[in-house]
This record gives sequence, structure tokens and C-alpha cells, in this order.
Amino acid sequence: KLLAQARKLLSAGLPAPVPVGQNLSPNGKIFKAYCYLRHEAKYGQAKLASEMTALRDINDETQLGNHFAEDFIAVGLPYYNVPTGSPDRCLAAALMKSFDTRFRELGPEGRGWYGTADEPA
Repeated sequence: KLLAQARKLLSAGLPAPVPVGQNLSPNGKIFKAYCYLRHEAKYGQAKLASEMTALRDINDETQLGNHFAEDFIAVGLPYYNVPTGSPDRCLAAALMKSFDTRFRELGPEGRGWYGTADEPA
């Protein structure tokens, strides 16, 4: 049944290209927001958005090397602990809570993807 549904979707054609940022995972969205907020003072949002400055050129805690956004964002969470960089945990936690508050339906019991929607700020 799943393969038949996939075939139907693929036969109908997929919208391409997908707008930038439209298909990011929750961790990807949090990491993107973190990078914008972390580098806004030095580079400005307009430059970050228009020039897409490579993180390897910034060389700070947001440079992931051989890791994924999940490794950076999930540091310290009880279910995932792969130490990567040294993110500002307060900023990351605030972004996760903001995401969960906006997208409650993505997690069990309406608490969001990270389960923080109902936690105190």
C-alpha cells in the first residue's frame, strides 16, 4: 500500500525546487535559527540570508565538522548525548521551547517535538 501511494505521488510530479528552508527537520530549523541569532550582531541578518555565509568561515561553536545539527541541538537531552561543540544551552533550550509551543502537534500529548511546550520558561 505504501509503495502504491509513493508511486502515485511520484507519477503526479513533485514541486521543485523546494523553497530554501521549507524541508528542514525540527533540529535543522532550530540549528538555523540558532546560527542566525548567534551571528546576527557580527554579520547582520541581511548578509547572512543573502550571502549564505559558510559556517566553516566563521569558525565558532556552530561549525559542525563531521556532525549533524542533531548532534549540536540535542546535547544534554536525556535521550541523546553526543558532545559536539559548546552551544549556548539557554539559547538552544529557548528555541526548542519556542518550536514546541508553535508546533505542539508534533509530539506526544501535544507537548511538541522536544516535549518542552508545557515546561516553565
